[in-house]
Amino acid sequence: MLEVLWDHGGWLTPAEVGARLEADLAYTTVVTVLRRLFQKDIVTRQPEGKAHVYRPRTNRDQYVADAMAKVLADARDPATALNHFVETIGEGDRRQLARLLRRDS
Repeated sequence: MLEVLWDHGGWLTPAEVGARLEADLAYTTVVTVLRRLFQKDIVTRQPEGKAHVYRPRTNRDQYVADAMAKVLADARDPATALNHFVETIGEGDRRQLARLLRRDS
């Protein structure tokens, strides 16, 4: 559902989200998932008529970056976890990371 909200880029009702999903989910299921995303502070909502409209709090890239930072912060040994991560990314991503680190030094 979050993908649908990101792809749309604006406010959507649960019915609109459900209509854009590839899976055929009941309206109540869509509302439940959107409510849980709201409770986890992943989406924001505002009243519209008798329902709410929803949109993501952040864009897809910021969401991924925040998730990566949280996982790293939760690691027992962040330096080792970061090293393993860097070993798994492609060469292009490594070069980009190196450029970013040089820029901030």
